[in-house]
Amino acid sequence: MKPIRCLVSLLMLIFAVPLLHADQLDDLARDFWEWRVVEQPVSADDIPRIERPAGWLPDWSPAAVARYHQQLEQFEARWQKLDASAWPVSRQVDYRLIGSALARVRWELDFTRGWQRNPRFYIDQSLGAYFDLLLAPPPFHAERTRQIVAILDSIPRILEDGKKNLTQPAAPFARLAIAQLDGKLLRQSVQALNPFLNSNAAAGLDVAAEHAAAAVESYREWLNRGLPAMSAQTAVGREAYVFFLKNVALMPFTPEQLLAMGQQEWARSVASQTYEEHRNSSVPALAIFKDAAQQMAAEEKDEIAIRAYLESKNILTVPAWMQHYRQAPMPAYLAPWKAETFIYVHRNTWPVMRANLWLRECAWLVVVADLHPNISAS
Repeated sequence: MKPIRCLVSLLMLIFAVPLLHADQLDDLARDFWEWRVVEQPVSADDIPRIERPAGWLPDWSPAAVARYHQQLEQFEARWQKLDASAWPVSRQVDYRLIGSALARVRWELDFTRGWQRNPRFYIDQSLGAYFDLLLAPPPFHAERTRQIVAILDSIPRILEDGKKNLTQPAAPFARLAIAQLDGKLLRQSVQALNPFLNSNAAAGLDVAAEHAAAAVESYREWLNRGLPAMSAQTAVGREAYVFFLKNVALMPFTPEQLLAMGQQEWARSVASQTYEEHRNSSVPALAIFKDAAQQMAAEEKDEIAIRAYLESKNILTVPAWMQHYRQAPMPAYLAPWKAETFIYVHRNTWPVMRANLWLRECAWLVVVADLHPNISAS
């Protein structure tokens, strides 16, 4: 019996080692994502959308940037100490994905360096953070109202931090930022939003909004003054893209290979479109929707039909918990940006004005929660 007990103990030890490391990976993942929801910059891209903790405010002061670098190095050191070679394949995949998430932060801090090179970065951290808080539909309860006031109150500080950090601004990025900076639009938005807010929690709103609008105009003037001396260089270079493809995207291809693949796919898509145009040359063009309500109803019906098609053809499984895209009338507090690039590219919201979908009314695209009776941004 003693040899059997020894064998069992040895086997338990052998199998416990990967589990021990797996627990360390879980701990690292938990700690990293708790940090990431605080550190991750606001982005106009909807892909890296992330839920923030209550009371969160963007912080890209010089001290914060230095702290983010130090904290990232600590996470990278913990990840590199893990030996995943003996783990099950699924856990090795988890290990690689955490490495990708860490590399994404390194990409942001040290390669693209938006905090140092891109004046639009600070529009996202200021006006973008305010804009994000407006995407979910009413009600604007007390906590949400206080967060809006706090974000508005933080805008002057964030834009001043931008002036300190932007030591290598690129002129093309600055021109895009200048075109988006208009304090009048922010004032109009807050004025339209005010009636929806919790009045008890909205103390200081007008003052915060005015200070924020003035800071936006000051930032625009600062960029205009510095524009002649800014660099025209925007590209991060081939080596940086190689880092991204290998460590963030986890792809084995070189930039040149991807360019060739892209050219092939472009040719294929153009040919396919041409075939379809000729095949349907006798089919009448789709009628323009008579109003936004008709388009919203058609979009809801078509989106459900697309899900059913993907499932029935065994192309893609769409879980029941996956939220829906819906179109809805644009609220008045978002309308000031309806003609601006800012609203066209930000998250899941833009006026639906493309192809043959021109509307007599302006529609707003949002994500709808399955259980919400109206609409709810994810």
